[in-house]
Amino acid sequence: MKGAPMIILIGGESHTGKTLLAQRLLEKYHFPYTSLDHIKMGLIRGDKHCDFTALDSDDVIAEKLWGIVKGMIQTCRENKQNIIIEGCYLPVERVKEVLGEEVIACYLIFSKDYIRNHFDKVLEYENVIEQRNYPEERSIETFIAEHQRLKAKCIAHRVKYIEITDDYKSEIKAAYDYIESSMKLELRTYEEADLTEIGQLFYDTVHTVNAKDYSKEALDAWASGNIDEVKWHQSLLSHYSIIAKLNDKIVGFGDVEGNYLDRLYVHKDYQNRGVGRAITERLEDYAKQNKETTITTYASLTARPFFEKRGYLIIEEQQVKRNDALLKRFRMVKEL
Repeated sequence: MKGAPMIILIGGESHTGKTLLAQRLLEKYHFPYTSLDHIKMGLIRGDKHCDFTALDSDDVIAEKLWGIVKGMIQTCRENKQNIIIEGCYLPVERVKEVLGEEVIACYLIFSKDYIRNHFDKVLEYENVIEQRNYPEERSIETFIAEHQRLKAKCIAHRVKYIEITDDYKSEIKAAYDYIESSMKLELRTYEEADLTEIGQLFYDTVHTVNAKDYSKEALDAWASGNIDEVKWHQSLLSHYSIIAKLNDKIVGFGDVEGNYLDRLYVHKDYQNRGVGRAITERLEDYAKQNKETTITTYASLTARPFFEKRGYLIIEEQQVKRNDALLKRFRMVKEL
C-alpha cells in the first residue's frame, strides 16, 4: 500500500482516550488529526444556521456531522493525504460504508467490569488533551450501557474495536499495534511454500465471511477443506498470482490470467482493511500493462458490492451447480 493515503478513524464513547491516541499517532507518523468535537463546536458557535446544539444526543450530532466527515475522507483520498479523525460522532454503520480503501477504523470500548472497578480512572481521560468546562454527569450504569451498545454495533458490522478490561495502559497498546500493522502490507508473487496457508485461508474465509449469503451446503461445496494442491499450485504458478502479508502472515491472495481475475480472498480476520483493494489494484495494473482493455471476474453475492465500488458492472447473473448445491454468482466486467 505504499504511496496510498492512510485515513484513520478513531471512535468510541467519551473518556476512552481517543484524543490522546490521535495525539500519539501524530507524534509517531506525523499525520495531522482532526477532532470532531472541534468541528461540532465550530459549527455551533460559528454557523447561525446550524440546526443542532451541544445538548443534542450523540446520535443526532453524529448524523449531522457524517456528511462533513465523509467529504473529508473523499477529499483526502483524491489528494492522497493522510489524516486521523477522532471523536464519539463516528456511527459504526456509516463508517462501515467507507472502510477498505485506504480507510481503517478502530473503536475504543470499556468492559462492564472495567467501568465498575475503575470509574475514577475513566474520568482521568476526560481532560488528557482537551480541557472540558463541565463534569461527567452520567451514572456508571448509563456509561456501561453506552459502551455495550457500541460494542454490539462493532460486532454486528464487523468493525474493529479494542476493549479495555483491566489495565488501560497495557491494553491500549493493541490499538497502536492494529493501526501499525494496517500500514505494513506487503505484496509479492506467489511461491509454492504459500500453498498450505492460502488453502486454509480460502476455507476459513468462505465458511466465515460468505456464510451470511450462502447455505452451509453451498459453502461446503465451494470449499470442502481439501484443495487439490497439485492443481492449485499449477494454476497459481501459471497465472499472475499475488500474496498479501502482514507481519509474516498471509492475509489475502488473488490471481489473474490474461483479462480474467480468477481468485480473490482476504483472511476472515483482516476484512475491510484495504487488503482486497491492494491486491485487486495490483492485478488490474498487471492486466493493463499487458494491453488488456477490460478485466472480467465471477463475483459471489458477498463480493459483489466490493467489485461494484471498484467500477465493475454486472453482465450476467448465474447459478453454478457444485455437488448438489447451487451457488449464485455474477459475471462482472470493468473497463481498464
